[in-house]
Amino acid sequence: MPGTARSEAVLSVNAAICWYVLRKMGINDPIPGYGKLLLETGIVG
Repeated sequence: MPGTARSEAVLSVNAAICWYVLRKMGINDPIPGYGKLLLETGIVG
């Protein structure tokens, strides 16, 4: 809805896939400077 504040993060599918692949490969190091997603270390689910 236009004009409605949302709290969800908006990110590209490329960033999400990069994060997922790194975590699945066991690379859990936080990557500062690239947003909250790459600072998180766990996969939910």
